[in-house]
Amino acid sequence: MSILAWIFPLGSGLLDAWNRKIAKESSASRFAFVAFGMLFAIPYFLVWLFFDGVREISTSIWWILLLHGSLLTFLNWLIVEAHRLGDMTAVGSYFSLTPAFALVASPFLFGFPAGNLWGIIGVLVLVGGLYLLNINSERVGLLAPFFAIFRQAGSRYMFYASALAAVTANLNKLGLEAANSSALYLSLMYPWATLFALATAFWYGRYFSKN
Repeated sequence: MSILAWIFPLGSGLLDAWNRKIAKESSASRFAFVAFGMLFAIPYFLVWLFFDGVREISTSIWWILLLHGSLLTFLNWLIVEAHRLGDMTAVGSYFSLTPAFALVASPFLFGFPAGNLWGIIGVLVLVGGLYLLNINSERVGLLAPFFAIFRQAGSRYMFYASALAAVTANLNKLGLEAANSSALYLSLMYPWATLFALATAFWYGRYFSKN
């Protein structure tokens, strides 16, 4: 197994903890927070593109970029809000529902195969583990973790984020195929997502400052 398969979950966990700390303590606009987070990733992708080179792209890439970048902004906003409002252990576990949502989104929305039998079983085991993780002595009944989604804002936002992530993951796959290069696609998509997040932060701040 590639070492990246081990580095990614560790790095993701550290990033989530750092995002939670900043989200809890910062009073800045959440969309601005998302925008600057993506902005700092752009130089890395540009350096990667310099070494990887530009390849022929499909014309379908442009609508994928527009949709993916926009949805990615709202996905990250939901994650930031979830960390700000909820308990890290409970909130973070709801994001593990993304593979379950992908089983529906991939074949029905994008025409991708849902995976083999063992993959589906693995997703069901993951969801079952998530459910058990959210059962504790303060909650009574097997449906308590499900109802927590509607009672707790942080859990609800992360639940929405996990569903949206199943869509953005498929858009990411479509974009990578259209660009024929991970470096090229990410170098195009992240600047657009950053610009969209900044524009949304400006509109959001201006609107709510008047109301």
